[in-house]
Amino acid sequence: MAIWVDIIIPVYNKASTIRRCIESVLSQTYSNYKVIIVDDGSTDDSFRICMSYKNDRVKIISQKNQGVGLARNIALEYLTGDKVVFIDADDYVSPSYIADLLKYKEYDLVVQGYISCSEDNSLYSKRIPKSIIINQNEFKEVLFDGKFFKFLTMPWNKLFDTRIIKEKKIRFREINRGEDTCFVFDYIQWTSSVIFTREANYYYVQSFDSLSRREISDVWEKQKEINEYCRKNFYSQYDKIWTNMYMKAVNFEDLFG
Repeated sequence: MAIWVDIIIPVYNKASTIRRCIESVLSQTYSNYKVIIVDDGSTDDSFRICMSYKNDRVKIISQKNQGVGLARNIALEYLTGDKVVFIDADDYVSPSYIADLLKYKEYDLVVQGYISCSEDNSLYSKRIPKSIIINQNEFKEVLFDGKFFKFLTMPWNKLFDTRIIKEKKIRFREINRGEDTCFVFDYIQWTSSVIFTREANYYYVQSFDSLSRREISDVWEKQKEINEYCRKNFYSQYDKIWTNMYMKAVNFEDLFG
């Protein structure tokens, strides 16, 4: 029986990049997928461009501007497939992206590396150090290891299981910073197995007008907020480890790649 994949793309004022993003999805070698695009109140030409791709397998949703987390949450209400991937409107993927993730479809979460693209078009491969399969009783030793944790702080470069998201009602939190990381760890707490692979088929495009860079001035206040949230919600038995690793995930070095 074929595995169906839902591909979620949130969009806000990405007229210059969204066409490349969508075209990369439509060029996948794996054909059993549907695309859910949520335009988050764009004021540029993004919505019109997205609508030009609308068909039976590309759904377009428009909402007033509420932020990327809530845009993704809207898309999660329309899941019909077996697996879910997230792609940001700045970014794009190689033709084998979905097919390579599905090589490991028996695992609850599949994590790849990625290719970092700077504004001067330089490419830097950021691969996971080694392929590794971890089970629930090994999470502490591996997930909180800095070599692997940095690949867990974003929802893209991953394959999620729809059943877990639906059954556990996992959604992006309404917090000022770190909703991506919190979503991934909300999800991981319900998984039995995670695989890290050596593939890197996701192209992460760093932009100087990104949310992280525009809000750099108050990052420390946001860290305080998310620190308190993490202490209450994640792996209480690993409290100090989680807090330390999360802080590293949102520090200046990681914000700038």
